[in-house]
Amino acid sequence: MYGTTNGSLTMMVSATTKTYNASSMCGSPANSTGYIDPGMVHSALLSNLSYNTRYYYQYGDMVSCSNCLEMPYTCTCTCVVPDFSKICMD
Repeated sequence: MYGTTNGSLTMMVSATTKTYNASSMCGSPANSTGYIDPGMVHSALLSNLSYNTRYYYQYGDMVSCSNCLEMPYTCTCTCVVPDFSKICMD
C-alpha cells in the first residue's frame, strides 16, 4: 500500500516474489564456495507518481500481518518522465 499522507495509504498494488538458488548460477565460484542464499526478492511497480512528491509505503501480507501499518517507509519521486504527447512529428 502507498499514498502521499502518512497514516492514509489508500493505493495498493500487487507484488511478485522470486528467488534463485545455487543451481541457477552459471558455475564456480558463483554456485559453490561463497554462495549466499539471497532469500526472497519482492518487486512492485508504483505508477503515475508525481514529481517531487513524498510517498509513504509499506509492504507485507495485509491479511495476516498484524503490525504492517506501524512503520511506513518513505521515498520521494525525483525522476521526470517526458511528456511525449507534446512532440510534433512533421
